Amino acid sequence: MSDKEKILTVIDKETGEIQARVKLPDRTFGKKRWLAMFQEAMTWISGQHDMTGEQLKVMLNLIGRMEYDNRISFKTKDVAESIGINPNNVSRALKVLKDKEIIYKDPNNDNVYKLNPYIGHKGTKNYGSNVVEFSKIKCDKEYEELQSK
Repeated sequence: MSDKEKILTVIDKETGEIQARVKLPDRTFGKKRWLAMFQEAMTWISGQHDMTGEQLKVMLNLIGRMEYDNRISFKTKDVAESIGINPNNVSRALKVLKDKEIIYKDPNNDNVYKLNPYIGHKGTKNYGSNVVEFSKIKCDKEYEELQSK
């Protein structure tokens, strides 16, 4: 048994017999990849009936690649290979994910996307700055759309 592995033993108080032995999960998250997701966002995404299964697979693959501060850097070819689709379909899925504001381009790096911070967040810092960044991009987009009318 490793230092972090713990076993819970359930003993019958009357007979003293062992009723169960359960291995407890390791509760240290530091070395594991994790992110926080908002349940309402998951409900909203699941209700996007115009999204295809392929687009959802691309979204999940990108979220699985997400780094701290919601940064997602990848090669289209790598995403396509990992889920078994054509790279052109990944590009089309990216457009849908951007249009639905699930992901957006990092304003500081054209080669990086970010997950909408209202959907989820990875890291212990910068959540507030990601919300401000996303809100500014959204406002700028809405302003441009108004100007073009």
